[in-house]
Amino acid sequence: MEVPYDTHPHCVGDWQRWSAFLRRLDHARVDPEAHGYDGAYNATLMTAADRAMYLEFMENPPRFQEIAGERFRVPAWLHFIQQEIVGAPVLVLASKSCPTSLHQLEWSRIKIQVAGHACEQREFFAANLAIGKGIFERLIVLERQFYQTAIGWDQRDNSDVEFYREALRQILPLGVTCNKVGHWLLEALYPLDFTREAIAALVDEKFENYDLLESASLDQDACFLAILTANCD
Repeated sequence: MEVPYDTHPHCVGDWQRWSAFLRRLDHARVDPEAHGYDGAYNATLMTAADRAMYLEFMENPPRFQEIAGERFRVPAWLHFIQQEIVGAPVLVLASKSCPTSLHQLEWSRIKIQVAGHACEQREFFAANLAIGKGIFERLIVLERQFYQTAIGWDQRDNSDVEFYREALRQILPLGVTCNKVGHWLLEALYPLDFTREAIAALVDEKFENYDLLESASLDQDACFLAILTANCD
């Protein structure tokens, strides 16, 4: 695993913590066919700490899907919460207008809330990109670093962009930069230069349109890569 755990150990720690909890929760199961919170577990079989963790789990399910190639295990009887695990970071190719040179991609017009509690809105076209192995955990680290910071909200202060660029150097693979698209930076919208180096570092080579991306005319005035995450408000 390439995640910089030396400086960001919380991902693997969280995975171990929640996995152990879910194994304990399995022993407190009451109704294997439970479809709601009530009756899914027997509180008398749980410690006070585990009851508190259960409530935390239901209110804010862990986002990451796997660590070091091992799937995050959710008991089958908790299948009904899978639909609540939303907002996981994604990598997209973004454009203010729908590009004609990359029409093979599946573009959608989206509107998202960004900038933390400032609650700004941004609209653009986006095409979802499949990420390579080990990248998801890095996106989680980036999300956690800037969640509730409202980074980029004051565009008059270039220090936010410089701080963000340094974070990219520490968290994401070599070759991923933000030298030309820093004006897009806001909490929950993390822009990256659309370069062949970034594509090679982040996008899964098995992605259907990987070759198309690498051969595209990389017009950064028209398109940029972006990591979309949860906004704190």
